[in-house]
Amino acid sequence: LLSLLAPVRALCAGPTVTVLLYMNGSDLESDGGAATNNLKQILASRENPDVTLLMQTGGTRSWDNDYVSPRHTQRFERSGSRFDLVEEFSRVSVGSPDALAEFIAWGVSYAPADRYILLFWNHGLGPIGGFGVDEFYPCGIDLYSGDTLTLSEMYAGLGKARAATGAHFDLIGFDCCLMASLEVAQVCARFGDVLVASEESEPEYGWDYGALMNALSKDPG
Repeated sequence: LLSLLAPVRALCAGPTVTVLLYMNGSDLESDGGAATNNLKQILASRENPDVTLLMQTGGTRSWDNDYVSPRHTQRFERSGSRFDLVEEFSRVSVGSPDALAEFIAWGVSYAPADRYILLFWNHGLGPIGGFGVDEFYPCGIDLYSGDTLTLSEMYAGLGKARAATGAHFDLIGFDCCLMASLEVAQVCARFGDVLVASEESEPEYGWDYGALMNALSKDPG
């Protein structure tokens, strides 16, 4: 009887979802802890075993928490009320198309799912500047200050990730200012179904990640 019911359970099961959060702390984090505030919202939100949240961090001189290091590029998985460090390596610029591509490829391989969501967190500079502003490296060593992910670099990174994984995004979101433009939509159209972005300047605290994760965990479909 159990073997007969197994296909029925499989048909009734909801889809699995992997959320990839490309988090560039920048001055929003070092000057006010805005990124950490959003991470606290995620950790306080409802959890569902069918929803995996993975995050890559970088781009800021300091973090307002005790688990992210500004000296390294790090990858985390949300696990209950904490973020578990999965990988750590020498710091790379968040403005590098290879950094974006490798994060996506890693995330798809680490947590394969039925659906994928890609979120960008930091400043948005619209069609001219693209996404994110990398800050100074600690100890005064300036490796990537001011580097951004331009739209051409974003397209290259997304294309490289697609070639490596074949993954398509149900949603690509920008928790950033000024990214709801035709040019940004053209970059993302080949790689995702839905674009979520703001045509205006966003408040510093950005999106409500508690509400977002609670809704997604309640209904991954």
